[in-house]
Amino acid sequence: MLIAAFDRSGIGASAAKLSRYLHIVAALVLPSIAVAIDALARRWRLLGVVAMATLLVGIPGNVAQANDFARRQRPVDDATRQIMLSIARAPLAREVPPGCGRIRAGRRR
Repeated sequence: MLIAAFDRSGIGASAAKLSRYLHIVAALVLPSIAVAIDALARRWRLLGVVAMATLLVGIPGNVAQANDFARRQRPVDDATRQIMLSIARAPLAREVPPGCGRIRAGRRR
């Protein structure tokens, strides 16, 4: 871990604040937060309602961000689709021997 820290220290403090695995951390932490909110709601109903409302407030912003990401990602997805569909029609594709690289039942021929 120390070696990884030294290796990443050259990137800078701004990169250290960004997390590539934020969605994984959120997926792992959310169940424990839900259990905690459930326990609060059972013990103190008002505090449980406030905790649940706090979580629900963020949903519209996250939905808006997901829509923005999907809109920005659309040209990339369209370009990838076009490349994949045009590979078979490429002139070089005619020179590939039949059966080369086909995968059948999980094994390469």
